[in-house]
Amino acid sequence: MIWILVSVAAVLLLIYDRLKFRHWTKRGVPHLTPIPFFGHYHPVAFGLQPPGMFYDCHLQKHKDKKYFGVYEYHRPTLVLNDLDLVEHVLVKDFSSFANHPRWVIDESSYLNQMTLNLRGNLWRATRYRLTPSFTASKMQLALDRILRIASPNFQEGEFELQDKMSAIAADVIASYFGATIQNKDAFAQAMFEQTYTSPIRHVEYQFLEHFPKLAAWSGMSLFSKKIDKTMRETSRALLSGCGATSEFRSLIEGIKSDGVLRMKGKDFDINGNEEADHVFEATDELLLGQASQFLFAGLDATANTMGFLAYEIAANLDVQAKVRAEVTAALAKHGNQWSYEMLHELTYLQNCVQESMRIHSVKPFLFREATRDYTFPGTNLKIKTGEKVVIPAISFQMDPQHYPEPEKFKPERWSEDARPKSKFTWLPFGEGPRQCLGMRFSIMEMKLVLGKLLTEFEMTISPRTAMPAGHVTLGIVGRLDRPVYVRLNRLNSGKTS
Repeated sequence: MIWILVSVAAVLLLIYDRLKFRHWTKRGVPHLTPIPFFGHYHPVAFGLQPPGMFYDCHLQKHKDKKYFGVYEYHRPTLVLNDLDLVEHVLVKDFSSFANHPRWVIDESSYLNQMTLNLRGNLWRATRYRLTPSFTASKMQLALDRILRIASPNFQEGEFELQDKMSAIAADVIASYFGATIQNKDAFAQAMFEQTYTSPIRHVEYQFLEHFPKLAAWSGMSLFSKKIDKTMRETSRALLSGCGATSEFRSLIEGIKSDGVLRMKGKDFDINGNEEADHVFEATDELLLGQASQFLFAGLDATANTMGFLAYEIAANLDVQAKVRAEVTAALAKHGNQWSYEMLHELTYLQNCVQESMRIHSVKPFLFREATRDYTFPGTNLKIKTGEKVVIPAISFQMDPQHYPEPEKFKPERWSEDARPKSKFTWLPFGEGPRQCLGMRFSIMEMKLVLGKLLTEFEMTISPRTAMPAGHVTLGIVGRLDRPVYVRLNRLNSGKTS
């Protein structure tokens, strides 16, 4: 009897699989043959490929197509391979793709109410209030505070690169709130535990994203209770500022004092109702989410991006010399004073930032969710509300048609006369209304840290480092896949590497 039940269950599962995997066939969307249960996602499920590489592998098999489909388990996902269609999704028809799809962030996480995770009109109302925090004048005030209480310091000798960049990023993001981190050892441990992805954690991420009800039933969460508590307490402490002031904290306090977030439908409405007036309660959890987002992004995304940038500059001494010469000249021009204007003038260092992020995107793809039924212009392809669309950014950024010799670190390709014509071939910060809100701050921070380092030291890769370094396979944010040790020699010491 038991074998009959097992056989019937197996047949029913196969039928269910077959029905689920008819989605793209019925739409006439090109795709590879899926396998039972996993669809196409088994390389990611088993930790053999990160999602960005997974999408790129499928793209290479559909190079002549404007789009193609994949199945993430039973979930149909449309992947775009046409820059015009990308522009429609990110900018021209943004209101049809305003939301991010379900991801790994569970409802109990301290990140649940961050802007990245908000949807529809609440997202727009929140973003609208936060945007003024990142004007050029506000960046200068933030820079002054960094230089006063969190100026990056380096010493001659050898150190592990990513650890150092993470420690600097922690001090810098705390200074953005007008605060300092007291127990740095405990905080560093919490940061490590937050981002470290073991094989077991990788499996939990799969459940959180693709089987959220089962994950909730079994008690899975993005972070352990200990880490979530630590990061919540840290976010609250940064918002309190311990008596200090910052532009961002003042903005949050203003929202808290108002008690609500307001937005007119003419500015944005997910349903296109320009007559609507939206009012949302500014809950403590919502305000905490905004602080938490900048904490998480500053500690992981920016720190890891700085790690990749420093690695490339250390490995390319000719580039390093050009950066040093540019920063030295700019400092002399501005009376040896660091300022936002001075950093903005560092165009070659800016090229290095863009080139490093092109090769080493910590988030190598973008995703959107259709907020209404939509037909892609110039095609017969229709997708329905709630369906997931992926933009494989790393595929565009490593395409030799856009960037000849894409594996090579060549900052010169970003000079005014050489840069690619389409801005949609470079998407580390996204594009359109959902572009990363902290982009200006992140770039300013990276230019300050590398600029200060290179005006004082020569930086070389230590023989202890196994070259070349690559990217981790597991995890929700990209980072270096091994310890990278660098050696600093003070420029006026007369020493050489």
